[in-house]
This record gives sequence, C-alpha cells and structure tokens, in this order.
Amino acid sequence: VALREGAGADTLRLGARLTDIAPLAALAGTDSLTMDSARVRLTVTGPAQLRRIRIEGEARRLLYAGNQVERLTLTGAAGLDSTGLAGVGGDLRVDGAALGTIAVREARIAGRFDSLIALQVNALLRDGIALDAALRGTASGDTISGTLERLNLAEGGRKWSLERPAALALRPRQVEVGDFGLRSGEHRITLDGLLDRGGESDLALEIRRLDLDLLRRLGFAPVGGILDGNLRLTGPAETPSLQGKVSAAIRPEGGSEVGRINSALDWTAAGLRIDAAAAHESGGRLTIAGTLPLRLTLAPQDTSSPVGVIRQAGDTLGLVVRADSFDLAFAQALLPAGTAEELEGTVAANGRVSGTMERPQVDGTVRLTGFGATLPTLGVRYQEGELAGRLTGDRFELERFRLVTDNDGELTARGNVGLAPLDDPRLDIAVELREFRVARSPTLRTIASGKLRLSGTAATPELTGSLTLGRTDVYTGTETAAAAGVEEVELTPEDLQQLAREFGPSVLERADEGPGVVDRFRLDLDVGLPRRVWFRRRETPKMDIEIAGRMQVKQEPGQPMQFFGKVSPLPGRGSLELYGRNFRMVDGDITLAGPADATTLDVTVQYQVPTQADPGDDGILIDVAAAGRPDSLELTFTSQPTMSQDDIISYIITGRPSSENPLAGGAGGGESATEVGAEIALTRLSESVSGAAGEALGLDVFQIRQDGLRGLTLTAGRYVASRVFLSLQQPIQLSSDAQQGSGSLGPGFELEYTVRRWLRANLRGGNVPPRFLFRGRYAF
Repeated sequence: VALREGAGADTLRLGARLTDIAPLAALAGTDSLTMDSARVRLTVTGPAQLRRIRIEGEARRLLYAGNQVERLTLTGAAGLDSTGLAGVGGDLRVDGAALGTIAVREARIAGRFDSLIALQVNALLRDGIALDAALRGTASGDTISGTLERLNLAEGGRKWSLERPAALALRPRQVEVGDFGLRSGEHRITLDGLLDRGGESDLALEIRRLDLDLLRRLGFAPVGGILDGNLRLTGPAETPSLQGKVSAAIRPEGGSEVGRINSALDWTAAGLRIDAAAAHESGGRLTIAGTLPLRLTLAPQDTSSPVGVIRQAGDTLGLVVRADSFDLAFAQALLPAGTAEELEGTVAANGRVSGTMERPQVDGTVRLTGFGATLPTLGVRYQEGELAGRLTGDRFELERFRLVTDNDGELTARGNVGLAPLDDPRLDIAVELREFRVARSPTLRTIASGKLRLSGTAATPELTGSLTLGRTDVYTGTETAAAAGVEEVELTPEDLQQLAREFGPSVLERADEGPGVVDRFRLDLDVGLPRRVWFRRRETPKMDIEIAGRMQVKQEPGQPMQFFGKVSPLPGRGSLELYGRNFRMVDGDITLAGPADATTLDVTVQYQVPTQADPGDDGILIDVAAAGRPDSLELTFTSQPTMSQDDIISYIITGRPSSENPLAGGAGGGESATEVGAEIALTRLSESVSGAAGEALGLDVFQIRQDGLRGLTLTAGRYVASRVFLSLQQPIQLSSDAQQGSGSLGPGFELEYTVRRWLRANLRGGNVPPRFLFRGRYAF
C-alpha cells in the first residue's frame, strides 16, 4: 500500500474469519455482543492521496443490546483524499432479524453519503407488513437536511403512502419535521414541527382513524381498535407543555367494538390535568377527572431516557372518580391473553382524592356487584362476587368482599388499605375461606378452608394464617404436562434464536422477568392436611398416596417457596404401581425440609400375590420400600416368605416364581404374556379415567385391577362421612371363560370406620366371605 505521494498505486487485500467475537467485544468495552461467525474481506487501492477502500462482509447470528440478526451481508466502498473521507456508499442486507418487539423477515438498505445523501429502504416484517422508503438530502457540518420522497406501507390489506414529500432535518438534540402526512383512505397521520431537547419545542401530531391492530402486531399496543386524536408539545425542554385529546374505540382481537375511551389532557409546569372517560357498549361509564402533581421534562437526569416525569411538591393532588354501573366486561379487551376470561360485573363509585402523593385525603364509596371471572391457569371460575367499601381520611375501608366458586365455596374479606403513600398502600385485611376452590388445573386440584391475614404493603405484601385443605389432588409427571397441553422441553441456543427471530429478543427477556405477583409475597402459613389429600405421580413408578399431617409454608420476597413438616400416608388408602400391579400403602412418612424438590419419601407399600386358594390365606406378600426424592426414588424389594429378587419380580409380573414364568420359559399354566400386557394396559386405562370419573362422581378411589380370586375388578369408593369410607367392587367378565374362579361374580362391598387414627373397624361382604375385623397401628 502506498504511504506517501509519488509512491505509485498499489493494492492491499486483507481477509479475516471470526468464530469468537468475545475478545473484540471486551476490547471495545461491551459485554452484550455475541456472534456465531463472521467473515470480512478488505481491499485498499490507489495512490496515497486518492485511496479507494472496498469492504465485503457477512455475519451470522449476531446479538447486540437486545437486537438479533440471523444473517447480515454488507458490501460497501469509500474514498479517501487529502481532506479525509470523500464519500461512502454501500448495500446492507438483513435476513431474519428481531429489533426489540419488531420481527424482520428480510430487509435491504442501500445508500450513499458524501456532499449528497441518498437512502433507500425495503423491508418485509412479520404478518406480511411491507415497507418501502426513499430519502435524499445534503450534509453540512453536524446538520443533515433532506426530503422523505417516498414512504409506502402495506399492512392488513391497506396501503399507506405519503401525501407529499416531507422535509426532515437532524441536528444535535434536535429533530425537525415539515408537513409529514401519511394516508390510507380515511386513515391519516400528520406530524409537523420541532422537537428540541435543549431548547424550545413546537411539535404537533394528529391521528385520524388509525387501526391499532397494526401497532398491536408490532408490539406497540396491547389492544386493537381505532384511534383518533391530536397532541401538541410546546415550550422549553425543562418544563414543556403537552395538550391534546385522544379517543379510542376498543376492539379485542377477532371481535367487535366493546366500548370507547376518551381523554383530554393539559400537562404544564403546574402539573397534569386529565379528564378521561371509559364507556362500555352496553352502557355505564367510568370517569376520572382532576390534577396530578407530576411535571414532564425532556431533559431528565437519567440521560439514557429521552423523557422524564418529576413529582411536584405541594397539595396539588385533586382527583374525582365516578362510575355509574360500569360493566367490567370492558376491561376484558385490555387484559393480556390468558389472564382472565368471561369477565363480568358492574362497578358503582363516587370518590375524591386530595392532599399530596405522600399524604392523600380520600372520601367516597365503592361498590362492586355480580363479579365473575374465569382464571384459565387455575381452571377456576369465580362468581357472585361482591365488594363494598368506603374512602375516608387516608384509607380505604373494605367493609365486605365475597367470592363464590362453582362448588359453592366462599371467600370473604374485611379490613383496611392505608393510602399513605399513594404509590405503595399499606394492607391490613382479614380473609376467611370456606370450602373455597383454589385451583382445578391439570397439576393441582384443591379446596381450602381457614383464616388468613394480608398485611405489609402493595410492593411487599405479607400473608399469614392457617388453612385446612379439603379434597386435594397434586399431580406430577409427564402425563400431567400432556393433560395441560404442554410438553416439557429444554430449549437449545438455536431454539432461543428462533424464538427471538419470530417474536423479538424481548420474549427471551420476559422469560426471565421477575419477580411475579406471588414472588413478591412474604408467606408464613400453617397448612393442615386431615385426609382426602392425594399426591399422584404419573411417571414410573406411579403413585397415588393419600396423606395427612401438617406443614408450614414459608417464603421471603423474591425467594423460592419453602415447605417444612412431616406428613404420613394413610395405610390402605394409597398405592404405588410397578410392572402394571398396584401395591397397597402400608406405612411411612414424607418429610418436607425446604424447597419442593428437597421433599423426601420413606414409605412402604405391599402387594399380595393373587391366589386361587382360601381367600383368607395371605399367601405371598411382597413389600417395596421407597425412599428418596420423588424424582429419584430408591426401591427395595422384600417378601414373606423370603425369596430371591428374581422370584419377587416374577411374582409381581406373572403371579408365578421365575422357574414357572411363562414370559421367560414359554410353557406351563398361569397368565400368558398377552394377558399380562392386557392387564397392564387396563391398569393404565384405569389411571387415565380415574381422575375425571372421581371428580365427576365425587369418588376418592376409582380403579381397575387384577384379583386372583375374581379376575379383573372395578373398585369405586369415597368417604361418605369424615370417618366412614365405603367402597364397592364389581368383577368385569371379559368372556365366558376368561373370568372363572371359586367366588361369585356379583358385587362386593367394604365399609370402614375410623375409630381412632390408629384403629379402624372394617366390614366386608358380597362376593367374598363376610368378615368383620379391627385394624390397628402403633408406631414406636
């Protein structure tokens, strides 16, 4: 390469391939830049006083500051003369990108920069949104002036275009727009004026029938509808004024208009004056009018933000809130998808707020009637909701709050909410639950009764008290995830990049957002588990264990929930399934010592090998001791009488010792491999329908299992009282010769009364010889 004049013309070619950009990112002082791979080719030609530089490059999977590009291709050229940079031109292509919430399928930017500026942009965004723009101008010092000659936008079957070329000027801390107008039929956006973050601004915006679906698809609006309005920003950067009116017709995705929001604002150095109203299509209005002690600034102390809001001093807070039979269904369209469905109820309110943000004074009443909502994540429908309260002094007195669930369970609450300060209210609310359905989801179904107290503040609430669980089913395992319509997967880096390309890098940021609502709570709960609390595992080894006892639930804000205590499985009321056989719960304990994954089990289950002999003969009993955590149980097999592990497993699977195992030897009597497979399949079928049948019929036990005396038998049972358990057994005859035994094929029954926790009276009859016995249990 020529280094001085008169050295002639030469050519220098440089090539580079990058596989790890971390060292270069660290050298540049940034830790938010990652890249899969890149290649660069640089060519320098010409004499020293007139060099030409050409660059070609490609980068793949580039992630920087929350923006991602799958593939970036650049070709460009620049000229250098004795005065410095003489001109730049080039072409930039992007394939698959996510810029914030905007997903870009493909884009091309071509331009030149010397004394003249020319720029052309073509882009295809998600949902078929296409953009085509062209800009020409000049550069002088630190000022760029130009004309936006073309701007075409195609979206939702509409085509937007410029009404006329618009003038643009960019200066340090200034943006000036002259007569910008974008139109699509009756839809129109205009912008004109100067935004100056260091001086006087005068900028006017007018919107006419803008379809919010476009902004919703781009991630800029939470709801669809039609927006009209005009805003004007004037005054110095420290204390600008913002006046205008905005009106929006709210329309949920795929639905019709549900109502309108109208607002007028006057934001000056004295504060924010607002007059807003929301009206539902079916009637009723909610209005908010008054002044907030907040000041707008274009020169905030946090220079990373373009605007700021500063709280004013003095008694300038004055709001009036009124609601006249306002229908809560209006709020349905404003909620994130999946939060709440089938929202209903009406609000009547008349309240005034004065004073300051730190020491507000309130007066008025609030009443909610006919509230109802479905929470999809919990699978619960709340109904017959009521709220009555009074605003007085610096607090809100909750006189009555009531919710009813579909099982006629009830939640009531009374208490106070201290409103000083207004942005972090203090809570003191007493809550009582009576057979209240907390959840009915694929992973948890539970009903609770008890008394709780909600205290603390809105930012760090505290929940204390005691609960007693009613009928509860806790499900774990992959079948649970399938029932919920969710498959548990571990996302690879490629999967995460695909998500970012489709929905923007913000979706990955939201995946790690926290803390959530529950995470902010401080918990200290005493939970009683009297009976009918089942722990069900749907992975091998499968479990259905009924437990009783007490536990403490604790949590510090932002920390994982902790569980402490010891609960015991109820003998005879649980089972563990191995090799298609149901083992009866005999004894054991479940120890809770912190996080849910630290729970340990130490239980013993028993399987009685079916026999065609005397029904009173216990025959061969096989015990399985399960110890450890639910996801890594260690199983120990023993038997009475004592036998080898091979014989134990063989008896479990075939009912025969290993020497007579038809699956191993292929000869002899007993069950065939087909019969064993059919029985295992029926056991799995029983498990798949037991939850639904038990819920619909109110049953605590519902299963199909193999009985040596009666063959396949359907067992259904429930607690008819707190201490009385009744079950019925009905043999299932598959064919005329498939179910032959010495007993009757009629129904049988079992009635059990709990005298004490350690003593039970049991009566059996029907298709088995009548028996009455006492069962006792004593722990040392």
